[in-house]
Amino acid sequence: MIYIFIGFIISVVSVPLIAKLASKANVVDVPDSRKIHTTPTPLLGGLGIFLSYIIIILLLDDMPKEVLSIFAASTIILALGLTDDIFDLSPYSKLVVQTFATSVIILNTELRFNISVINLPFFDQPIWTIILTYLWIIGVTNSLNLIDGINGLSGGVSLISFTVISIVAHNTGSTIYMHICLGFIGATAGFLKYNITKAKVFMGDSGSLLLGFNLACFSIASLSKNQTIVAVIFPISVLSIPIFDTLFAIIRRSLDHRNPLLADKGHLHHILIETGLTHLQALTIFYALSILMAILSYLSYLTSSVWYTVACYIILLSFLIIIKGNFKTAKSLI
Repeated sequence: MIYIFIGFIISVVSVPLIAKLASKANVVDVPDSRKIHTTPTPLLGGLGIFLSYIIIILLLDDMPKEVLSIFAASTIILALGLTDDIFDLSPYSKLVVQTFATSVIILNTELRFNISVINLPFFDQPIWTIILTYLWIIGVTNSLNLIDGINGLSGGVSLISFTVISIVAHNTGSTIYMHICLGFIGATAGFLKYNITKAKVFMGDSGSLLLGFNLACFSIASLSKNQTIVAVIFPISVLSIPIFDTLFAIIRRSLDHRNPLLADKGHLHHILIETGLTHLQALTIFYALSILMAILSYLSYLTSSVWYTVACYIILLSFLIIIKGNFKTAKSLI
């Protein structure tokens, strides 16, 4: 638990200081028609989470190559997020840098999204494992960024996801990965102290991209020694909420003949707010869903059953239909 405490203390002390610096430097999120908040709010809260990450890394007794590579790639992602928070980069520029950061993982570690364990013809070739690892890390990185639309959402979903990943890492003997995930739990909790309800600071892309990138990496790293179907279904189920929302965003924008990389106001959290719920009520629903997904993902790990992952997506699809009242309206969202 010491890693949670250290991550929390560093984050809870550094985030308000970073928020003041961001305000003075005018690095703020200005409200517009797509955003929910109504007053300019300082960004760069993710920098406080990264400071906790640095300290946790320094405290580790052993430093395997995988951890060094993930941390080095995370530093690239943080730099990307900070630059985007300040200068508002294009989606294509961000995609190029994310691909480069993922290449650091691919070229320097054996961490892979290993689809070959399913024993499907054609997919047993190594090139598919590499391609799917790129898609997984870049996809999850951006999915956390896409759901960062109401106070506490991206941070809370990340905290819950890191919790179940840390439990699995402990069960598989991946102690170092567990310690890092515990540090992220504490750091994210420290940030959320200033972000839930009336936010004093936003994590910005520096935070959401950092959390998404590390969730993607550690969700597969925690099961890197597992050569069964669980190595595939666990990461998918534990991150089902951001994955689901991202997939529907891509489909929705494509059907509307819009660039799937450009932001809109059709995400699940936007829909909940439009139904008349308050931010806190919408956040509570998402937290409850996240906890349910975490339980189902842990069950998928324990039983090596794909059906728990299927249940995750059935529940989320049902949720989308329920909040809009009927199938016709739900279809129009997609």
